[in-house]
Amino acid sequence: MAEMGRWAGHAFIVSPNLIRSWSDLQIKGSSGTENKESEGQQYVTRKKGNAAELSFTLRLHALTGCSVREEAMAFVEEAMAGESDYFYIGGEKLLPCQMMLTDATVSETEITNSGIWVRADVQITMRQASPKDREETPEAAQENGRAHSQKTLNGRRGGYNNGVKFVQMIM
Repeated sequence: MAEMGRWAGHAFIVSPNLIRSWSDLQIKGSSGTENKESEGQQYVTRKKGNAAELSFTLRLHALTGCSVREEAMAFVEEAMAGESDYFYIGGEKLLPCQMMLTDATVSETEITNSGIWVRADVQITMRQASPKDREETPEAAQENGRAHSQKTLNGRRGGYNNGVKFVQMIM
């Protein structure tokens, strides 16, 4: 079973018995700006970082093993409750902050004559729900009595530097 991603107990999986995957993944980061002018030239300066946003379309099909109605409505209920958690892709945090489900819109539903949902698309929108995780250098971790480690996967070492994901090849 190949797990594409995970969020708040939801696993996005591709396997012989179940396909629960997304499409159209969009990740947005931006800054608030302030207009300035100097010597007749206009420019902007950064005021603050805006909340990160993440969106995608979840495609649910009964023929691929999904419980379409239950899964679609679970996302709707969690959006109304403001559920938050880290979003993982390939076992690693996508962003260094928790993401809150702010909108879940069910569309393209196909329902049989007996009321069984056989297909639906769920448009998911999440927004940053916590400050970025604190980053700690190896030296600071040792001073504070904590071990510092970086995950190593398939010969790569990864982490965040000023909020930007990096992957370093280990030679």
